[in-house]
Amino acid sequence: MSVSEEEEDARKALAGFDAYREKMEAHRAAVLRAASLTEAHKQLEEKRTLVRMLTQKREELREDLEKADGNTVLMAKREIDDLKEEISAMRMTTT
Repeated sequence: MSVSEEEEDARKALAGFDAYREKMEAHRAAVLRAASLTEAHKQLEEKRTLVRMLTQKREELREDLEKADGNTVLMAKREIDDLKEEISAMRMTTT
């Protein structure tokens, strides 16, 4: 009778160890999944912020190009004027 009770206790102990091991493996997997999701979520938020910033910059540039006195237009006009001056100077030196 004592041997069968010991065997039953050993089976219960092994079943308890197996259940604990499965629970710990599930917990480890959940923690790793949460950590990877956290990293992915962080990257996603960074990319969303970058997209918002680039969209805002694009809109600012679009508005600037639509204005006749915008910075981009003025810079282009300055470059054209500088090139015209260089061309005039070259013509003067060649003639």
